Amino acid sequence: MRVFMLPILILTFLTFPAANHALPHKYPDYSDPVPEGYTGKTFRLSQDYPSSMPTSDRPWKDIDFTKKPNEYLEIVRKYIYEGMREANWEVDRNTIGKWYHVPWMHVGKNPREFIHGMTQERTLNPGDLGPRQTRKIQNWAVGFYNDYGGYTIGQVWKDPTNPDPASARFPTGTVVAKVLFTAATVDQIPELAGTIQWQANINATLDKDSPKKIQMLRLLQMDFGVRDARADGTTGWVFGTFVYDGRADGADGWDKMVPVGLTWGNDPGITPTGVANGATLEEVFLNPDAPDYARNRLGWAGRLNGPVDDPESSCLSCHSTAQWRPQAQMTPTGTERERLHWFRNLKPDQAFTEGEISLNYSLQLAASIQNFFNPSLNPAIPAKPRHPSRPKKEKYDKKDIDPFDLGYPIER
Repeated sequence: MRVFMLPILILTFLTFPAANHALPHKYPDYSDPVPEGYTGKTFRLSQDYPSSMPTSDRPWKDIDFTKKPNEYLEIVRKYIYEGMREANWEVDRNTIGKWYHVPWMHVGKNPREFIHGMTQERTLNPGDLGPRQTRKIQNWAVGFYNDYGGYTIGQVWKDPTNPDPASARFPTGTVVAKVLFTAATVDQIPELAGTIQWQANINATLDKDSPKKIQMLRLLQMDFGVRDARADGTTGWVFGTFVYDGRADGADGWDKMVPVGLTWGNDPGITPTGVANGATLEEVFLNPDAPDYARNRLGWAGRLNGPVDDPESSCLSCHSTAQWRPQAQMTPTGTERERLHWFRNLKPDQAFTEGEISLNYSLQLAASIQNFFNPSLNPAIPAKPRHPSRPKKEKYDKKDIDPFDLGYPIER
């Protein structure tokens, strides 16, 4: 186990937007400037992380996700929704179950916007979601962890001046959820008629360096991951995806989020050629009644994926690259055989790259730690840090990688 020790100055966040909090507020909420005259809601980072291991109920624990995937999906969705409408999705104000955000995502390539704390996701290419979508479209999302996950985030970030990647060991019972909104209009994607709408401070153009302005976004996708010990034979995680379906019953757009599927493994060895020759995926459930725009956007060789996600990858494959340091790109490349390297069943504590530290399928932690150690984002980090020599037992894919090399960007 490697521990990174640097003579880091204690950070002062007085330059960031202030907020009233009952408890110490160690980490900034956002770095966006708030427009003059704006009087609406602003994002608060939920960071009162539990200091001891939670014992809250896990209502899915007796449901076999391999035999009753729809029931598992339904109860996890219900669990995520509990208290959220009443709290207006301000997760720290949920009176039924507390949820938590990952810090240090207020800066970087995709910093949090100031209204909902959303960060930019993968941009849709023309035609990705149908023939009327004729141009590229921005997508934004915000993720949060339940109390089990919040405990682990608090362990990683216990010392605001020196995060500990080795503490990223999410316990059984951890749930992470992400709600994703698109800048697409109903004219571009007619299937979005009637969905939930949020205002957000997003880029004025597709250029991520363009000024931000408040625009309307529409709910499109919701993803979740559950740390479930019954999946320890594969990845230790069960991932699921929902999308908006206006045909579904329900009082509002949240009720009309329907399953795309559920997955608990990467189905190692399965390629598109194999599927064409009769091979079948065994570690996934796909909903045959999901809307066409979602069923037409599955992952590599038909693995579970959301419609906004990269079809050359999959939910679990993408997240399996989460490690410190980020020496693996998220998107598979090469021949079919070479791409299978991204579709291994890695255990929760097994890093994608040998010798690195697994971040337990958390790309949010990967982004936050990378942001922290980036001297262009954190003035407390020296531009050329001194570091101990690398232990001989560690192996790397590349030679002469600096231990504080920031590696690949954590972005879709």
